[in-house]
Amino acid sequence: MTKRRFFSSDSALLVWLTRVVLLVALVGSWEYLSASERIDPFFWGQPTGIWDHLSSWQGRGILLRDIMATLKAGLYGLVIGAGGGVVIGIFLGLSTFWRKVVSPFVDMANATPRFALAPLFVLWLGLGLASKVGVVVSIVVFIMIINTMEGVMAVDRDHLRLLRILGASPVDRVRYVVLPASVTWIKAGLRLAVPYAIAGAVIGEFVAADQGLGYHLVQQAGALNTNGVLASVVILSLLGTAFSLLSTYLLTDRQKRRRRSSTSESAAARSDSAQWLSSARSIR
Repeated sequence: MTKRRFFSSDSALLVWLTRVVLLVALVGSWEYLSASERIDPFFWGQPTGIWDHLSSWQGRGILLRDIMATLKAGLYGLVIGAGGGVVIGIFLGLSTFWRKVVSPFVDMANATPRFALAPLFVLWLGLGLASKVGVVVSIVVFIMIINTMEGVMAVDRDHLRLLRILGASPVDRVRYVVLPASVTWIKAGLRLAVPYAIAGAVIGEFVAADQGLGYHLVQQAGALNTNGVLASVVILSLLGTAFSLLSTYLLTDRQKRRRRSSTSESAAARSDSAQWLSSARSIR
């Protein structure tokens, strides 16, 4: 990589290097201010204290246990909520009558804070995994309903009328026209739903649980342990970010990825060619 390409604003290496420098500067400043007691570590925490908590949890096997418990509730709720949301969204998108009837109730339910519903899910579904899955489903299902419904409503109605005239069944119309035309909206809903699924599982663990990252966070907050709370927040942030990146990668079309890679390669080739011509001209 030449110097000009490295210092270009489009350079991925420069972007990542800048991110690392900013992160190191932030954590280093935080550690210095806490160690020198310019800020109170009891209230603001300390990076080394956070690391000590993470190392201790990992050594005792608590960290992996809590991560798996939260992931289990989040993934179960994501699958159930996404599947149900897509089916309901397709139905409402195709039926003008039922869409007009149900839309106000969908908007009202979607605007209801899920944290307020978490105790009800405990009463309805018990203290086990089902109540956490119920909270996740209540979040994910409305995201998928709204996105899928908007995608179905954007389908060209002339195509549906043509298939109806040709004798296609409702299942065939959905299979060959509605789903392919609305798949972009469904993928966008899934990308949005993945981090919310993790957040929903944590909300469920806030109310009633004996394991999980949300349970651990509540325990540390109850003990006024700032480093413990921040350690739990760090794990949740890393977990949510990892799943968001994974879902974005898996839901991105292979053709788009190939197009991006070929575009970057051709841009690099053009840059190298331009530099070679410039060097040749300067020699002449």
